[in-house]
Amino acid sequence: MLRCVGLNICTLNIHMTPTTPIRNNTYNKYKTSKRGRDTVRLIMQSMPRGFVTDIGVPFEESITVAQQEEFDFIELFMEGRFAREQLMENLETHQKQLEETNLSLVVHLPFSLDIGSPFDRIREASVSELSDCLATAAQLDAEKAVVHPTANVWQKAYDAEELRPIIVESIRKLHRKASGHDIELCAENIFGTAFTIGNFDTLLAETDTSMTLDTGHARISGYTRDRLSEFVKRYSDRISHVHLNDSRYPEDEHLPFGSGTVDFRSLFETLQRTDWTGTLSLEVHTQNPEYIVASKQQLDTVLGSLQ
Repeated sequence: MLRCVGLNICTLNIHMTPTTPIRNNTYNKYKTSKRGRDTVRLIMQSMPRGFVTDIGVPFEESITVAQQEEFDFIELFMEGRFAREQLMENLETHQKQLEETNLSLVVHLPFSLDIGSPFDRIREASVSELSDCLATAAQLDAEKAVVHPTANVWQKAYDAEELRPIIVESIRKLHRKASGHDIELCAENIFGTAFTIGNFDTLLAETDTSMTLDTGHARISGYTRDRLSEFVKRYSDRISHVHLNDSRYPEDEHLPFGSGTVDFRSLFETLQRTDWTGTLSLEVHTQNPEYIVASKQQLDTVLGSLQ
């Protein structure tokens, strides 16, 4: 029995979904079939599930948890010990670990770089480094790459209107690089930046990038339940990846799934009605694997109960 202290998390003994590669997972075969109610529910229940790794947890430990709990993929944060140079030093080992466990890989590109800088050399260097990160990710057979469409500038000197065209051009460049490596680039909505969920339509209209929908970030920007459902219905064809970021308040808490108050059931029901086919990633800020395990159990329960 899993023991979790200090957070309101229920643990359940339930059947887990088999691990399958993202590109060949179960739901794909239903894309062109007749969609009855039971079929659509099956698609949601078989949706690929993973979790964002913590930079404080060794690669092999994340792999072990993912395999034991029958996740479909891990989302590797390419910062700190998992920055590009460090990954290259252990590339063959990591390739072997992923192959042996049959886990797929999503990468989260480093966001300490500045692809929205108004200073050309800084911006170009940042885009160049992220392009190299995509090349490294490709060697690990990554299928998706999450990127922050942001600028790290003094806001008093530069407003969002000035920065958006700069960011758009950088995302276009990165999208071309990612596509060349057969990686799907997924830009994430980030609160308090040039591209919150409230103006993400501009980025989607002006680029071919897919979207990573972060539920916690959306909540901070005022998108909860009905407002979020409307956004999802409108852009479900562009949303490829979802960060399941739970919180108790409009803050970026990254709590274990189900221990906050984000209305995930409403989100999943909306995705189900749009016949959505994408990936779900638990983004829990923890180095304790028990919280990842509990989150997976809760997520499986919610998806399994959809009507």
